[in-house]
Amino acid sequence: RRRRPPGASSSGDAMVAAAARSASSAASAGGVVGSGGAAPHKQKTGSARARSGSPPSATSLPEAAIAKIRAIDGNATCCDCGAAEPDWGDVAHGSLHCMRCIGQHRALGVSTSVCRSLTMDYWTEANLLAMLLGGNRQLRSFFERQRIENSSIDILYRTRQAAYYREQLAAQVDDLLAKRRSASRSASSAACRTTRPPKATGEGRPHDGESRRSAEHDRARTAPAGHAVASSSSKPAASARNAAASDSSEPSLCSIF
Repeated sequence: RRRRPPGASSSGDAMVAAAARSASSAASAGGVVGSGGAAPHKQKTGSARARSGSPPSATSLPEAAIAKIRAIDGNATCCDCGAAEPDWGDVAHGSLHCMRCIGQHRALGVSTSVCRSLTMDYWTEANLLAMLLGGNRQLRSFFERQRIENSSIDILYRTRQAAYYREQLAAQVDDLLAKRRSASRSASSAACRTTRPPKATGEGRPHDGESRRSAEHDRARTAPAGHAVASSSSKPAASARNAAASDSSEPSLCSIF
């Protein structure tokens, strides 16, 4: 019977084996932190989504956005405890909080508080607009008018008054998003109309295939040497590509600044 080396233990061997099995299963599932992979059948939320990769409609906050959020009245201190330089946002209320208080907000669930880090998480346009429309001073003033400002976090943000505030803020965000997208579509349509080539009219317009080929043949004979003459049938394709690119434009998060 082989003796166990000094210093070895059965519990240590079990921990090593468990770590090896975890690494093997993560590799087989393609789950590599920071490359967009994840273990199957697991839902990613909050900062876990930010670590694993950006959703298509979200991006990191630019410096101008962070500065704008911090400059809002009351955002220099935590909305709950007054700690200086909070860097966690609750986009459901448009407020800034310190790390200790944001942990209690996370415990309330995403139906009450949606937490984002200003520097580590990915943000959507709706998230950013909620922070710009909100602010710590505005939220605290609302709580004071309702005479509930002294309640604890787990009670305060579950009140009917807080739910009403969230609904009104979300409605304002949705309305502003709709206006921005409508303006973006109008601008894209206007750009498409200005870049579309005018239609040929009058005597110079070919009326059938034979006259079109004849006109192209005449241009080819009179063109200088070394210059290719583009066929008229190739022009609409480029216009269609430009129109498609214009129609696909959407207001970006950075365009707010």
